[in-house]
Amino acid sequence: RIDRDLVMTSGENILDQFYRETLVAEDVKGPPDVARFIESYLVQGDRFRGLFPKAEALKENFLTTKQLDALTGDKHRLLRVVEYAGTFRIELIHDCLVPIVCRARDDRKHLEKQVELERKARNAEAQAIEKQKRISWLTASLALMGICLGVALWQWHEADLASKRAMANSAIGGSYAVRRNGDPDLSSLLALQALSLGSSLKDRQIMDRAEDQLRRALDTRLLRSFPHRADVNAVTFSPDGRQLATASGKTLRIWNVDTGEEALVGRMMSHRGKVEDIAFIADNTLVAGDDQGYLRLWDLNTGAEKPLTDTMRHMPAISALAAGSGNLLASATPRKGEIILWDAARGGRLGPPFGQDGEHRRWIYDLALSADGKLAAADVESGRTTVWDIGTLESAEPPVELFTLNDWKHGSASTVRRMGMPEERSVGMKVNSVAFSRDGKLLATGDRYLSANLWDGVTGMHLGALLGHRAPVRGVAFNQDASRLATASEDGTAAIWDTANQRQLFSLIGHDKEVLGVDFSPKGQRLATAGGKDQTAKVWNVEAHTGGVRAVAFSPDNRYLATASDDN
Repeated sequence: RIDRDLVMTSGENILDQFYRETLVAEDVKGPPDVARFIESYLVQGDRFRGLFPKAEALKENFLTTKQLDALTGDKHRLLRVVEYAGTFRIELIHDCLVPIVCRARDDRKHLEKQVELERKARNAEAQAIEKQKRISWLTASLALMGICLGVALWQWHEADLASKRAMANSAIGGSYAVRRNGDPDLSSLLALQALSLGSSLKDRQIMDRAEDQLRRALDTRLLRSFPHRADVNAVTFSPDGRQLATASGKTLRIWNVDTGEEALVGRMMSHRGKVEDIAFIADNTLVAGDDQGYLRLWDLNTGAEKPLTDTMRHMPAISALAAGSGNLLASATPRKGEIILWDAARGGRLGPPFGQDGEHRRWIYDLALSADGKLAAADVESGRTTVWDIGTLESAEPPVELFTLNDWKHGSASTVRRMGMPEERSVGMKVNSVAFSRDGKLLATGDRYLSANLWDGVTGMHLGALLGHRAPVRGVAFNQDASRLATASEDGTAAIWDTANQRQLFSLIGHDKEVLGVDFSPKGQRLATAGGKDQTAKVWNVEAHTGGVRAVAFSPDNRYLATASDDN
């Protein structure tokens, strides 16, 4: 259990003991004085590691080759040698040693300062004896020693307070940094250390800042981060939720969500062009569409491409995919604005292309298929989302258009065009994404005007706008029961919304660039995000604490930590 005693004894003392014991080891202790070199050149300020050229350190006799080998070897591993800008440089093995080295440095400087004070005191004493020859030597000495002791104690006290404040501020900064890098446990420990120091200083400001970082660390939801070598364009969970498929550049990769390891290592699941979208259909089959217009089916169990009777190609390129029940698949092209329905089992088309609009230029950015047989297409060019009844495909070519969602301005009603009603012009909401709830009763869209919108999936009535992102919304997804909606935004965050109350529950912060897509796991406990240019996919826990952690408190014996959240 995390408590103050654990942090102060098991964290700080272990590292401090490791550092000090290493410096007095037989193969490390000087001359030369290695500690002075480390404390003078291998830390920057109080928060960061420093780099020092290896060759210069040996030339200046800051340390010997024997000492360097011992400090970088398996026995001690206090330092390491890295190549930076063509030069081999020495640095500390880990950031967590910086506060320890800084404290040792400060202790040394304090000791040197105290020695200097004592030297000055001796000089002052000699001058006093010379000036006051009539005063007894013993009386003058005792008085001077008393004064010096008082000054030294006061200075030691002030230095100790300053050192603790510096350590607390460093721990708060470190807590923030490691939380951003996906390590909530270390972030919590650093926040607890700062909280303990703030309490000993009786500094309310430090305690408040430390408590804020602790709340944020306890509320961190990031479970896994999956690195790639190119932009991550799309993510989707397997039907059982145990694996995650990602599209990055021209390749597909399959990951084990629980371990974070890549499955099917050695299998090249590659396309001719950049993979734009992916989706799962029946029998653990992954479908991927690329910017060369090819649709390819992959066996999730083996990583092998599934053979098709006919080549599935949608020219000139594929911009969006949607998977329906069974082997139903829909694809769209970006420029022509046409949509094709496919039977993925045999690779054949289900009817001719549809969706082209002679009056409006279409650029289909996203597609969604509902379980009750509706298809929605988000047109980023005209700002319209059109919904068709694909159940009418056999009796009507193209399928019957049910309604079109036109632009919506905050504070105004929605505009809907239905069959038999006059068309109303869209003024262009620039829709980026669209998603149906599992039962097809709700429809969500994400637009370039920083909002997501909820619609009645049956009538097309506008239900409300979800405001909170600071950049265009690039992806939307419902959980299994449609009680939650996830949104992905170019502001670098994803957000979880309560669809009933139309309010944001929390944000997911961790991507360095825009978030291009989101997907709930089948049970809705996890959310996957595609990080685009930061070249990562991430999986988050979206179940624990559906509201933010608002307060933390220790039990009287410091054995337990309690958290309070908006989720009751």
